Amino acid sequence: MATVCDNVNALMSKSPGALLVRGWKVLLLDLQGVEKTMWQAIAHLVVLRNGALTDPTQERLGPYVFLPSTRLVPKINDSELLCGMWMLPSVVGGSRAFQDAMCIRHPRDLATSPEAVFPRKRQWMSLPRGVLDWAELRFPGRDVVSLLEAINVATPEDFDRPHDAPSTNTQFLADLKHVERTSATAEEAQERLVALLDDLHVRNS
Repeated sequence: MATVCDNVNALMSKSPGALLVRGWKVLLLDLQGVEKTMWQAIAHLVVLRNGALTDPTQERLGPYVFLPSTRLVPKINDSELLCGMWMLPSVVGGSRAFQDAMCIRHPRDLATSPEAVFPRKRQWMSLPRGVLDWAELRFPGRDVVSLLEAINVATPEDFDRPHDAPSTNTQFLADLKHVERTSATAEEAQERLVALLDDLHVRNS
């Protein structure tokens, strides 16, 4: 959304009287092995100028339909939305099983209705060595941020807040330092870290 906002701001600055139009970039999904029709609606912004809608982005997502909608985060005003700091989940539809599976795997990025789209600030998360490797190995394709937040490993921080404090949770950081301090080798430390993360996932699932 940050890049979209940059492009929209640039276009509107060159077009006095242009208006921001909120809506959805709707794409049909053709997934191998799935027969039912599914779609994804990506939160999108375009510009109305000279009586026509102009899409200022150059995204190559294939054919799509732009659906104007005032239901896209109506509580955020245009200037705040265009600051580039907001992340907006997409809406998925079609097969109910597909919706449920995708939204469980990517709870921060997908929703099942426009009303379930809640904006969040762009965030960062500092991760101790080996944690990302564990997440990608154990849960390929899973949203890493929501996974690590759910098992109390780290808490994401907004980009517009100071980055001087670690986002790793205190108890996990203490456990990690204990593992590193009491392991004879780096390999042993990594094995114990994996076991610690596996245990946290089981206890918090």
